[in-house]
Amino acid sequence: MAQNNQSHRVDGSPAPNKDVDDALKATILSFERTEVSAERTLMSVLRTSLALVGFGLTIYQVPIWAKSLGLVVIADPMSGRFGLALLMIGFMFLALGILSYGKTSRKLTERSRRLNHVDQVSITPPDRSMMASVVTVLVLLFAALAMLGILASN
Repeated sequence: MAQNNQSHRVDGSPAPNKDVDDALKATILSFERTEVSAERTLMSVLRTSLALVGFGLTIYQVPIWAKSLGLVVIADPMSGRFGLALLMIGFMFLALGILSYGKTSRKLTERSRRLNHVDQVSITPPDRSMMASVVTVLVLLFAALAMLGILASN
């Protein structure tokens, strides 16, 4: 009588191959690491673009605020242009970051489907990070339009 070297579970089903199980776990973890890395990159892009837009709006508005307070201000059109340039750079940086995150997310989803691990990998393409970036874009647009006087009631 030949002995079967394959181990079995309590319910009688064959136990999974440990090497295959370890490889599957490593693959799943690599997808999760890549996903978390893409989210961290998106959040740093949001933070940087917020800073650029904030600095741009401040530089653009300082001479206007000083004039309204009656302070003596030397009119320099370059400060307004520099502020608007920072504002534009901030919005472009934000748009490129969101597009890059979407592209990375789609690649991860496609690769996980190709490996048939969709149900085991926690890839969530338009997730909280993407929603946060969309909300940030809307808030920045509203703030920029309001600060530039487009939405002002004056």
